[in-house]
Amino acid sequence: MECLFCFKAGLLERRGEELLFDERKGRACLFRGKKGGYSLGWFGRRSTVCEKSVDVRRRTQLRYIEETPCPGRVFQIRTDDEEVFFWVQEERPVDVVSEISKLFQSSPHTKRSVCIEGVFQSKRLRADAK
Repeated sequence: MECLFCFKAGLLERRGEELLFDERKGRACLFRGKKGGYSLGWFGRRSTVCEKSVDVRRRTQLRYIEETPCPGRVFQIRTDDEEVFFWVQEERPVDVVSEISKLFQSSPHTKRSVCIEGVFQSKRLRADAK
């Protein structure tokens, strides 16, 4: 697998209607497999073990969420059978989502099968965000 892009990120978990964030710091990495498919994995900052991974395939929905319970922004990945939330911890989270969007839009494997919402909104961080 080839690593295309990494960014500082945390994990969030949905419990009912709430998103609860994991306080551990980590990184999310976008990988391209030998057959052209993609996966996004989460690693602790000092770890080489992928703790959470989701395959980006047909009918995958990627969403950039601005209003969240944690500072920064959230990148949601939803497939037919799972939903994963990454808390983007980079200074300019919209750049992360934009870069991932460009990678998917340039690939023949995901260009027409991945739905990307809200990725080009460049709104300011809320005043209460740190």
